[in-house]
Amino acid sequence: MPSLIEPVKGGASSAYPEIAQSGGAGLTEYVYFRGRVAMAAILRGLGVKGGDDVLIQAFTCIAVPEAVMSIGARPRYVDVASGSPNMDPDDLARKIRPDTRAVVIQHSFGLPANVEQLSAVARDASIPMIEDCAHTIESRVGGRRVGTFGAAAFYSYEASKPVFVGIGGSAISNDPALTAKLNAAYPEYEQPPTATQLQIAAMFLAHKVVYSPSTYWTVRGIFRAMVAAGIIKGNYNEVAGEAGPSADFSRRMGARQAQMLATALRRLDQQSDHRRWVAGQYRSRISGAGVTHLPHESNVAPVFGRYPMLVEDKERWVEGARAAKVELADFYATPIHPLKGDALRRVGYKPGSCPQAEWVADRIVSLPTGPQTDRKQIQRAVDYFNR
Repeated sequence: MPSLIEPVKGGASSAYPEIAQSGGAGLTEYVYFRGRVAMAAILRGLGVKGGDDVLIQAFTCIAVPEAVMSIGARPRYVDVASGSPNMDPDDLARKIRPDTRAVVIQHSFGLPANVEQLSAVARDASIPMIEDCAHTIESRVGGRRVGTFGAAAFYSYEASKPVFVGIGGSAISNDPALTAKLNAAYPEYEQPPTATQLQIAAMFLAHKVVYSPSTYWTVRGIFRAMVAAGIIKGNYNEVAGEAGPSADFSRRMGARQAQMLATALRRLDQQSDHRRWVAGQYRSRISGAGVTHLPHESNVAPVFGRYPMLVEDKERWVEGARAAKVELADFYATPIHPLKGDALRRVGYKPGSCPQAEWVADRIVSLPTGPQTDRKQIQRAVDYFNR
């Protein structure tokens, strides 16, 4: 299949080579500094403004409410379906209000959300649906790729995502009116400073050299120490306060990252095949007591950015994985990761308001599926969970 991005030849977009045409899909893609910046651009293009209500799911990361709040809108939270990491259509229907201007659904870990029912609820309420495809590009429902069911979709290209270029994000529009708005606004976004682009490039190279599933715990510790020291840029920003949103929201993707993205997407089919194979190994071979694989409908074909499972006593499993040198991630560990307590309230989340999301956050773990995941690492994970 064609890549998500193909170079634009001529036309109004040619002055901005970062804007690309999706091969065969007829969709225009815009590249931004981060996925959350792409999401904010979509919301603006849809006419969402300060004081408006935007529904997002609980069981997500801080980047999603941050994008809503960056334009002055209010995030409000929809619970996930029972035993699922994805939005509950029934709760969505209950949460829609007259001032709701958009809903953002999430394909968590690459497992597609219930797009048919969610889009029907949004359509009946005459509100646009945006797809959060940060965890997957190639997952499909009924043979149709996620990202094509709503008015728009956004993607992320940071570590642990299906495509990694250091830092970056993109948006696609499925709606002609939105495309016109994104076209008009895109020139206002600036290239990141040269120092920032060099920092991102160095971070990308370092990750490529030192990361593998067996070095995960060491690399994670070094990464967090470097973020704390301000040496590299972390995954999570402080939520915008009186000072307003971070400078990230005024930036497009750096030119070097955009070139890397185009190259990486040409290998997407091969990487997606590998991720399917790895997930199949986990799903067929891990059968230990207390481990639950997430179900999905027969018409759903996920390509997992990470392979999720539910466990009891999550903390014990994660700490044991560290000792066994098994890459086992604990996110999302809270309904809006990584926030807890009063920090949750600062992004508009009331603890206890989405009980299913909190239940899943207490139990979800995930294994890697990327190109560095080989037979040895798979076997180590299988032995760990089955022993």
